[in-house]
Amino acid sequence: MLGHGLPHPLPGRALMQRLSHRSWASLLLLSACIGVSEPARQVHDATTAPGIQVVPVPGRGPGGPAPDSGQPRDTAPPADSGAVEDTGRIDQDGDGHSPAEGDCDDGDASVHPGADDAPYDGIDSDCDGWSDHDADRDGHDALSAGGADCDDGDRAVHPGAAEARDGRDQDCDGYCDEGLIAPGDLVITEIMANPDAASDSFGEWFEVFNASATDLAFCRGWEGRDDRFDRFVIASGLVIPAGGLAVFVRDGDSSRNGGITGATVFGRSMQLAELDDQIVLWFEDPDLGGFEVSRVAYDGAPAWPDGAGHSLSLDPAAWDEGSNDDPSRWCAASAPYGAGDHGSPGTVNAPCPTR
Repeated sequence: MLGHGLPHPLPGRALMQRLSHRSWASLLLLSACIGVSEPARQVHDATTAPGIQVVPVPGRGPGGPAPDSGQPRDTAPPADSGAVEDTGRIDQDGDGHSPAEGDCDDGDASVHPGADDAPYDGIDSDCDGWSDHDADRDGHDALSAGGADCDDGDRAVHPGAAEARDGRDQDCDGYCDEGLIAPGDLVITEIMANPDAASDSFGEWFEVFNASATDLAFCRGWEGRDDRFDRFVIASGLVIPAGGLAVFVRDGDSSRNGGITGATVFGRSMQLAELDDQIVLWFEDPDLGGFEVSRVAYDGAPAWPDGAGHSLSLDPAAWDEGSNDDPSRWCAASAPYGAGDHGSPGTVNAPCPTR
């Protein structure tokens, strides 16, 4: 007995040994239920009575998940919104093509790849991405749509295209065949400077022959002139076929000009002197600069034929730019036309008599 009258306590290990197997099992079960900390568990493990096997409780102790915090857990899946994801493979307008298959307007059954695409209606009906204002698909919109393509029906015609010698404006700059026209392509072949059946103010005219192998179109840059101050602009639209003739007349009224029809009017900005003058066809080429395509300079010298009411007529054998400078190749026309003057406006001249 101790001094305080209490029995002497048993040593710790002796006490543990005196605990029954049932007591140890009860302690272990209690510690599992109340979540004994890991250090405490280690103490119990270290003092487990011999022959007692501790079985871990699922969800507790080493190797299991953390103890339950007591807070509710939200493990429900996200609520379904009811929306269907559109992958682009649904054909909404029933035209046989979905957006994934190239339908550029799946709300219009007339718009889909392969549909007929009418130009200039503002709709890309076949979904090919081409401008609806580029009918020939040369990469340039038509003039009517604010573009610069002067012929939207021909892929070879557009700004920047190579110019060809064909009487057309391939590059849409307003000039035809620039860089390809040469002196002598046109030849002045007949001149009426002194009409008799019509006044000079209405009845003067001259004739031009296209000596080249292709049609020649008068577009931008052409004018007729003399060596002084007279000049007139040749309006766009006139085309002289290869080997063909054109007549330029002072006045377009056949009742006043001596009976000439179908001619190009040069007006009052140029007049033909009776005895001494020049007629020049000038082309202001944007590529080569301005130059004379044809010229005739006649004067009152005896070598030049003269006569009121008779045209100066170049012999058909001399219809080239070198020969028409020789006065001996010219003669006074004798065939009557229209109101009674003599010449052959718009038709081949009669051969000149041998001098």
